[in-house]
Parts: sequence; C-alpha cells; structure tokens
Amino acid sequence: MLLYGLLGSSLVQIIAFIICGDSGYGDHFRTIGEKLGPIEIGFIKIGDYGEDLGWRDIHMHTEQSVQAAIDLKANIMFPIRWGTLNLSNHDWYEPINLAVQYI
Repeated sequence: MLLYGLLGSSLVQIIAFIICGDSGYGDHFRTIGEKLGPIEIGFIKIGDYGEDLGWRDIHMHTEQSVQAAIDLKANIMFPIRWGTLNLSNHDWYEPINLAVQYI
C-alpha cells in the first residue's frame, strides 16, 4: 500500500517484514513465504550455534538462516543477534562472515 499527498508532503509506505527470534530451521519458513511472501526484509538471527550445545530446535547455523530467508522469499536478509552473547564455541565473527559469503 502506498499513500502520498502533495499538499501535506507526507508519504506512508507499508512493507512486509519479519523478525525471527530463536527458531530452528524448518518448513515453517517456506509456509510463511508461500502464504505471505514476498517479504521485503527478513531480520533473521544468525549465530550461537553448535552441534554440541543441543540447540538445533532454537538456533540455526548461518547457512540455515540464509535458506530461511530464501524460503521466506525475502528480498533482503538482515542478519541479527550475532556477536551479542558468547554462548557457543564458534569464533565471534564467524556467523556474519559466513552470512556475507553465502548471500
């Protein structure tokens, strides 16, 4: 939806965006993309992953986060919540470096 006015010089544009919190990778991303896509911006969590931590149901590896953005039909992926807490064994900058590589 795009509303604009010349006399009041105002512009309101509504876009579809999603903010993903703690979530493991799954079919739910594809379902959202099919029903609500395309999504303009996907704010998708990367980081704090590790097989030894048992967090597969709540923390995605970076490549899964990128796949989630594809499944959501997101035009832009904005990686979030990386480098905030030291909860896993990966290098501090590994998630964002991998995201840039995969995108």
